[in-house]
Amino acid sequence: MITADTATRGHTDPGPALAMWWLNTDLTMPTASGLATRLTRQLVLTYTNRDDTVVSLTGDLHATAATRLAGRNLIAVNAPGDLATIDRNIPPTLITAQWPPARRQPDDTILADLLLSCRLISGARPATIAVITPVAESAAATDPQPQLAAVPGLSHRLDAIALSRPGEPERFLFPLTMPEAAALVATRGAHADTPAARIRVFSVAGLAGAGGPQR
Repeated sequence: MITADTATRGHTDPGPALAMWWLNTDLTMPTASGLATRLTRQLVLTYTNRDDTVVSLTGDLHATAATRLAGRNLIAVNAPGDLATIDRNIPPTLITAQWPPARRQPDDTILADLLLSCRLISGARPATIAVITPVAESAAATDPQPQLAAVPGLSHRLDAIALSRPGEPERFLFPLTMPEAAALVATRGAHADTPAARIRVFSVAGLAGAGGPQR
């Protein structure tokens, strides 16, 4: 299992950290879709408890399956206006976004608006925000969306590079520098066609403890 607690619990550095996940994805589905499903499930299990509420900002099917199978409640949001329907008495513990979305043209302005709106729905309870961006494995150690780190009101806590490794033991490597991450990706040259993703983990500004697991 991924030892995510060692990556986040007790972390006091105000800057973002870098980690790498080898995910033992389904041998029958070694695709970007399979990686996204496995990754979302790991995020849900790491950052939420049973019966917690998860908000999917892009309403993707990976979040739907992972959340319900784990016994969490799911709210799907596709536009900032949809946030008005969320019950403020049941604030989410985890907010996810698969970006770019699979079912419409990506619009970074909409994503920024959605992330800003997370402050309104998080309430007083700590909330974790995870933005998942599929990337080519050869480019996994580069930042595909540097503008996200500058969204006001959010604290950028962790970046993680996820690589699909069907049939291999799962690993969570932390902390890493960018050169170390690039070197690790380069050593996996035999898996050059393996799907990869970059995950940016944020917490709502001013809420302590949102970067750590909620188990």
